Amino acid sequence: MSLRPVSLIFTQPTPILSPELPLEVWEVNTDSNCTFEIEPSGKLIRKDRMNGTRWFSPHLTGSFTIFNLPRHSTTEHLYTVYMVNGLATVIDRATCKASSPILTMKWRWALDELDLDHDAVAKCRTYVGCLDVIRQAENDPGYRTGNQQLDAMLGMALCRPHLLSSINPRHALELLEDYQLRAISGWHKAH
Repeated sequence: MSLRPVSLIFTQPTPILSPELPLEVWEVNTDSNCTFEIEPSGKLIRKDRMNGTRWFSPHLTGSFTIFNLPRHSTTEHLYTVYMVNGLATVIDRATCKASSPILTMKWRWALDELDLDHDAVAKCRTYVGCLDVIRQAENDPGYRTGNQQLDAMLGMALCRPHLLSSINPRHALELLEDYQLRAISGWHKAH
C-alpha cells in the first residue's frame, strides 16, 4: 500500500465544513489512485481517475486526515474527517500530525447511481471534441455527461446553472483544463 496524497474536493461547503476553512483542494493519503469528493449531503464519493466512474461505500465508518496549505499561509491546515456509513459527520482540527489514510480497500464500494457518458468523456480530451459535446448538449436541455468537470464546462458554455449545482461557482473554472476553457470561449465568440 502506498500512502501518496490524492485530492479531496468539497463540491459545496457542507454543514460539517466550518466557514473559515479554505475551499481549495485538500490532500488525503489513500491506498488507491482515485480522487475523492464530499458532496453537500456529506456523502464520500471515490472517483476513478482513468474513466471518471463514481463509487460510494455505504458501510465506510472510521476517520482519516486531510491537509491543505492555503494560499497566503505558511502553516498547513490539518483536519480529521469522521465517517459513519459513508457520510462525513464531523470535521475537527487534527490533534496530532500523524496522518491517518483512507483505507479504501477495506470497504466494499458500489457504483454510484450517476451514469457516465463514456463517449463524451473520450471526445472531451481535445478542443474540437469539447466543441462537439457542447453542440450536442445545446440541443438537449436535460443533457448531463455524469462527469463533474465536463458538466461544469457545459454549464458555463451553455449558461445552465443546474449543471453547476454541486460545484461552488468559485471553483468551477479551476476544474477545467486549458483546452476546455478555450472551447467555452470559442463557443461564446461563435454564438
